[in-house]
Amino acid sequence: MYMYRGIMPYSSKAGGKPKVFPQGFNGARGLLEPANGIKPWYKETKEFFRGRQYSKAIEYANKTLKETPSFAPAYVFMGKAYAKLGKDELAQEAFENAIKSSSSSSLGYLELVHLKIINRRYLEAREIAKKVVAKHPKHALAYLRLGTCEFRLENYESSIYYFLKSLELGLSNISPHNFLMRAYAYCSKENFAIMHYNIENSISPRQTAETSSFLAAAFLDAGQYDNAIKYYSIAISLKPNNGFFYNERGRAYLYKENFHEALSDFERAAQLIPKSPFPYKNMGIVLFYAELYEESAKLLKKSAGINYEPETLYYLAMAHLGMRDNGKFAEVMQKAIRIEKNPEKKRRYGLILEKEDTLAKAHRTREYLRQYLMQEVTGKERKNIGFIVKGK
Repeated sequence: MYMYRGIMPYSSKAGGKPKVFPQGFNGARGLLEPANGIKPWYKETKEFFRGRQYSKAIEYANKTLKETPSFAPAYVFMGKAYAKLGKDELAQEAFENAIKSSSSSSLGYLELVHLKIINRRYLEAREIAKKVVAKHPKHALAYLRLGTCEFRLENYESSIYYFLKSLELGLSNISPHNFLMRAYAYCSKENFAIMHYNIENSISPRQTAETSSFLAAAFLDAGQYDNAIKYYSIAISLKPNNGFFYNERGRAYLYKENFHEALSDFERAAQLIPKSPFPYKNMGIVLFYAELYEESAKLLKKSAGINYEPETLYYLAMAHLGMRDNGKFAEVMQKAIRIEKNPEKKRRYGLILEKEDTLAKAHRTREYLRQYLMQEVTGKERKNIGFIVKGK
């Protein structure tokens, strides 16, 4: 019997109109059950999701669940569609329903892990991923997700183990080599990093520029500035109009204290991405180290006007201090402290402010006392004041 979406090609009468039956009607048994084993509406759910029609995918997932309320894959696609629409709470609810519908399956668990990774809730994601690995020790994707959690938590040795385990178990549709090359770079294992870089490029040759920039970023964070410059240069040779590549290579030059090359890269980055705050901020930092405080402050103000963030304000405050504008220094540093979320940086900024404020007050006090010494005072007073001025 021919059947497509519940439409019979012809009625029993010759020349009759097509006869429409309910979705999933099986003529042999007269049941709402698909002849090919696919749940009602589920095929359309997947097609709409893959076609990026996420609202439609949710609509058809609901239709599937109306007919088969415990069908976990429909909940999974619903959750993925909600996640694409930025509705993370509804996505999490859908994945949790998938888990309730089929607790023995890893599908809902792994999508929930992926959602939490996207939302940077790495500790929660890791705990769920560990449960999946314990229940499904041969599941390659579970090891990949667990490795991703460890990587994001900066446990690079552990992440390498889990990524390699995923490859050992035959992971094929997703490549962990991009993560592996970076993890090895962070662990200062250059040869292994380059090996996985070459494998990743052989798998995705069109992504060589991006892959090079990822490896360069890892080398930059690991303090291997020459390697960072090398791989950012590869990325730039492939995509010479990418301003972010120039900006990051400039940072590597800056950390090597090669200020001329750093400034050249930052200037090129500013031409290519004029609305980005980072090139202006980095040029301001270079000029700050060159003790060109006024020019530095202008660029840092421009960066802060685009992106008001604490590190830019910190350097701007220090530039004002370099110009001996203690009042402006204190004002800007207080703003940096107010918006800084990192407690260690907040504490450090506070100590700098306290120290410089104390020095400024001492400087003002000594200037006052020097002027006072010029006046006619008794010898005893003059002696006491001189003792204070010397800072003893």
